Amino acid sequence: MSPPLPNPAPDCSLFSNLADQQVCNYIVNNIAPVCASSAYLWPIGPLAPGLLTCVPYSSPDQSSSGVANSPTFLPNTGNAMWQLASAALVMFQVPNVGFFYSGLAGETNVSHCILQSFTSLCIVSFLWWAWGYAIMFGPGNPYGPDGFWLNLNNVGQANTNAYGVGLPNITYCAFQCMFAAITPAIISGAIVGRMPFFTWCIFVALWTTFVYDFYGRWMWSWQIFGPGYTLGALGFMNQNGALDFAGGTVIHITSGTAALAAALLLGPRAKKDKVRPHNVTLTVIGATVLW
Repeated sequence: MSPPLPNPAPDCSLFSNLADQQVCNYIVNNIAPVCASSAYLWPIGPLAPGLLTCVPYSSPDQSSSGVANSPTFLPNTGNAMWQLASAALVMFQVPNVGFFYSGLAGETNVSHCILQSFTSLCIVSFLWWAWGYAIMFGPGNPYGPDGFWLNLNNVGQANTNAYGVGLPNITYCAFQCMFAAITPAIISGAIVGRMPFFTWCIFVALWTTFVYDFYGRWMWSWQIFGPGYTLGALGFMNQNGALDFAGGTVIHITSGTAALAAALLLGPRAKKDKVRPHNVTLTVIGATVLW
């Protein structure tokens, strides 16, 4: 059974901002009355401390995925827009990884560096739609009876309560997709001149699926568990207290380790000529945007 609604009902006139008053009134008059015993109550957050929204989810998995039985969810448009803007900024970083590396690489490897970054964005975006998001953030077993996120099925614009209040699930998916795309691009600098382009494409697909997606699940995946609808970790690393707020583990440690392993495995570059940085401007532009 879900927690009871606040009694007495909150006094919406206490909010000094008119928009906050309207949100409060909407919750009290429209959302609260439809609560049932199977509903999941979720706090709005800083807007209204102690005030609970009532979204009729039939299961914790639905609450994790943002799939509601009625359109009573209340996304925070400001949070959603900022998350989309952040995703766009990370997407802008991906080709600049290529610019950074191409300025440091030899003149014959410039196009190779830039092409690797763009193909990383294309390949990983497709894989993220197909199964990446389901593996990394899907509730329960991604391929079991709970795994209804494959091909982004049931990933809609309702709130994803396991990863933020008022954040639509689809915007969170887009945000995480850009980080998944930039990680193989970071690896590309170590294999320039060592790996053919077609082999690089295969490497990106396999490494993203079997390393990045599962490592991210170990560290970043959460789910809302019933019957008390409590937030809990799915990955064994975050279950043991590991925290990674800025991607230092999932992105940088995995990409750095993979780059070192690839360079050692592939051996020296095919051309024995000494590679000299040929364009400092490209390197500075790439570094500035990344910073």
